[in-house]
Amino acid sequence: MKKEFTSLHKVLTRHLAEHSRTLELLEDLLLEIENGPSKDSGLILDLALLEMTSVITWKRGDGALDELLSSGRTKILTSSTLRAKLSDWEGVFGNYWGDQEIANKMVYEAHIPYFVSKNVAVGAVMAESHDDRPTPERSISNDPDAIGQLLEDPRFHVLAEVRYRFKEHLIVEIAIAIAAAEAILAEVEVPFN
Repeated sequence: MKKEFTSLHKVLTRHLAEHSRTLELLEDLLLEIENGPSKDSGLILDLALLEMTSVITWKRGDGALDELLSSGRTKILTSSTLRAKLSDWEGVFGNYWGDQEIANKMVYEAHIPYFVSKNVAVGAVMAESHDDRPTPERSISNDPDAIGQLLEDPRFHVLAEVRYRFKEHLIVEIAIAIAAAEAILAEVEVPFN
C-alpha cells in the first residue's frame, strides 16, 4: 500500500504541475482574446491549441488497494482511521478521474471538431523528428489571418473560457486527491513507527 500510494502521489503531483502550467497558457490565451493580438499571439495560440487538443491518459491498474477494496477485506485493518481513509479514497480519486474523463471528452467532441472546421493546424509546435523524417512546418503562428479569425471568433472564446474554468476545477480535484493520498501514507506509516 505504501508503494502504491507513493506512486499515486507522484503521478498526481505531476498532473497538478502540468495542469497548473497549462492553466497559465489558457489565461494568456484569454488575455489575447480580450485585449487583442500582441506580438506573441502566434506562440500563445500554438501552445494553447496544443493544450486544448491534448488528453490525459493514465491507467492506474489494479494494485493492493483495489484488491483490498474489491475483496471487502478492509475490516482486517486494525486502524479504523486507515479503513475510513481507504474507503473515502475511491470517491476522492473517482471525482478527479471522472472530471478528467469529461475534459478528455471535451477535446474529442468539441475542440478537435472545431479546429478541423476552421482548418487550423494544431501540434506543429511540439513536432520534433525522432528520425530522419521532416517535421510539420504548418503552424498558426505563421498565419496572421488565422490568428485574427480565431481571436475574434466568439465560439473560440467560449471554448477557451470553458476549458480554463474546467481546468481550475480539475486543479482543485487533484489537490484534494493529493491531500487524501498524503493522509493515507501518513496513516500507513503509523503501525511501523
